[in-house]
Amino acid sequence: TSAVDDIKKAEDVAAEVAAVAQVDEAIAQEISTIQIHPANLTDQPIAQDTTQDTAHIKHVAASTTSNLSSTALESIDTNKSSELSSSWSDDITRTPDSIQSENIVQLRDTGLYIEIPAAFEAMLAEGTRPSVEAYNALLTAAIVLPAAKHQVVPKALGVYTSMLREQVLPDATFLTTLLELLSRRAIDVHQMRSLMDVKRLRFGELKKDSDFLFRSDEGEYAILSEDDALSVAVKIFDSAVSKSGNQLLSSEVYRSLITACALNGHVEAMIRIYSHLEKYNVTPIASMFPPMIEAFARPGDLKTAIDCYNAYKEMAIQDDAGHKKLLCRSDNEVYAAVIKSYALCGKYEGGDRFFAKIVSSFDNAKANGQELLENAQDIIVTHGLIQHRLDARQYNEALAVAEERSMTPVARSDALVRICSAAADNNDMVFAIKAYQLIEAKSTGKLTAALSMLALHIRNNQIEDARMFWSFLYASSNFDASLVEPTTMYAKALIEHGHISEGITQARSAFARMRASADTKVPLDQTKEKVDEAIELVGTSLASQQSMPSPQTSVDLLWTMIENNGPVSPVSEQLLAGLGPEEIAQLGQQDIVLLLRIEADMIASGAFQQDVAHMARFEHLLAKVFQDGASMDDITVKLVERTMKSMEAERPDIITKWNQARQMAKTESNNPVILPSVPTVSPIATPISYPDDFDPYGTTLDHRGSNIILDDLENPRHKSAADLDNALLRFRNMRRVGRHPRYMVYAKLITAAAKEGRINLIFDLLGMAKQDVAFLP
Repeated sequence: TSAVDDIKKAEDVAAEVAAVAQVDEAIAQEISTIQIHPANLTDQPIAQDTTQDTAHIKHVAASTTSNLSSTALESIDTNKSSELSSSWSDDITRTPDSIQSENIVQLRDTGLYIEIPAAFEAMLAEGTRPSVEAYNALLTAAIVLPAAKHQVVPKALGVYTSMLREQVLPDATFLTTLLELLSRRAIDVHQMRSLMDVKRLRFGELKKDSDFLFRSDEGEYAILSEDDALSVAVKIFDSAVSKSGNQLLSSEVYRSLITACALNGHVEAMIRIYSHLEKYNVTPIASMFPPMIEAFARPGDLKTAIDCYNAYKEMAIQDDAGHKKLLCRSDNEVYAAVIKSYALCGKYEGGDRFFAKIVSSFDNAKANGQELLENAQDIIVTHGLIQHRLDARQYNEALAVAEERSMTPVARSDALVRICSAAADNNDMVFAIKAYQLIEAKSTGKLTAALSMLALHIRNNQIEDARMFWSFLYASSNFDASLVEPTTMYAKALIEHGHISEGITQARSAFARMRASADTKVPLDQTKEKVDEAIELVGTSLASQQSMPSPQTSVDLLWTMIENNGPVSPVSEQLLAGLGPEEIAQLGQQDIVLLLRIEADMIASGAFQQDVAHMARFEHLLAKVFQDGASMDDITVKLVERTMKSMEAERPDIITKWNQARQMAKTESNNPVILPSVPTVSPIATPISYPDDFDPYGTTLDHRGSNIILDDLENPRHKSAADLDNALLRFRNMRRVGRHPRYMVYAKLITAAAKEGRINLIFDLLGMAKQDVAFLP
């Protein structure tokens, strides 16, 4: 995956910005130097953060000690290269201190990258100017050493800044490594933004106050939007060319730079870099031509796009004749780009004629001509004809092309998956369903199509239709952390449609499968972070519902948190607030122990200072554990003992009972702890005598909230069912935070419910009244 996935912290962005600022300052000084002394070119341009395939860059940096990559060796004039190297080396006077630079290079050659930064710092502290080879070694270490991918570019920029400060000119090896790092980052950023645009379109509409389902995606997208790796890479390239007109780079660097410029619409820079490649006869890599052709056609310049194709065709002909003019031929992709360019410029007939010529060119092919023709048709139709129509949201025409054009079954199925996903993401249900029905059952891409269809039906409140697609997704053997968004979306939809228990159960089971599937590609800690965010969204959806979840459902969601990273605030507090003595009595022993563990953790962390209900609930849970003789794990025991210390002065009786139970359990077994069954202790009961007017429920009574609810119910202008629902919403919010209203509120609510004929609500209110307010003797 791209290193962009790992950029989630503000300090990482700050480090990048600081590094770029230093480079910019050095460039400003360089420009002024060139203007005053044009012949004295001693500095070099700027750089910026990127994401790239680190393994590939590591290979390039380590293998190009004083030469270019193997690809460049095939295309670079060795006489010019050696002449340039000698001109650079003349700028650096060799002194005895160069031994230190050689030692640093040796550390790189032996793979001791971790020792390079310290050796380099010591060299600078002594006032010694490192050689360009030493900087190459330091750059390699900056790429190889960071454990987190997002640290690579800031460290590489730091190396480049130091090089500018010390007035050491980069050689071809340094520029090859750095430019490839930056250009690959630019390509990765473009791909990541495209994927996140799809994710926002597919899942984002579920939330009204945000573009994305997850807040973390919002932050990541903002970082990607501000990335300027491409502009920095172009500046470095232009500066290198301006200082040394015959500066030579590898074919891969040219490919990465040109592709990045084409994808981001930087046509002028793309032309400038390609002209430099042509001038010095560097053999191009064919895969850069399709994005170049499309970049010309996108603003409507079909003529230049065709000229670009003709240049490729001429090189391909020479390459067929035995002259090495192209690397890694991509003829079919180029054909597809040309046909797409005709469509972009509205010249559909021209595209059809070009397609016909391509097909006819295979008539005189050799024995495998049919296979070559089928491969060409698959790529051209999918990436040219169909993709253009999908970009234009012409799903009916795209579907017609997929059905009518000659394609292999695998390619047709892939095209139908593309059409189905694009139509579903843009709420075109008719053609999304039609395309999905045409996809073969055994197609590997059907999972992607089902994912889009699931989101489509949820966005349109068709929960029953969504169940079918969820069942298909859940039955897949490829169920992993990449499905956290649809899982969250589906669970929220179930809850919002009244299927609360089912929503929590499905989410818990799905999250467990995601953790089990975690591997090196998606580490377990990253999976848990995403699941935590999903749990918070599910809990928020649950809190917004007017109906209270059942005790077991609340505990299931708490178990989901514990199985992941622990309680998720404020969801865990809201769930606990809805669990009174009657609800707790419906739970099993291990569920009660879980509640005791979470409650003890909250009290130990100081939560009881904001809500006194925590302490009462803790005492009741502890008494319940005493009564049932439930077993507790070591973590729960430690948390309870920490909480006991805070209760030492107020409740010595609880401390005594706890110590007695612990002592008896130790005589029988050390682990787990088995607490003996003892008489139930009321959570509020105490041996201390109180005055006659003492209200044991007064600490959790909400006077102000009670008055507001009574005003709403007694106001003669508010007598509708909607007013009762508003009063119930206030009432339930009050209970969620561990408070309860005056007994008169219960009477008024029951009366209002009776007038509306809501019998079930009457019994629910009566049950909550029994829980919250003691019966009068």
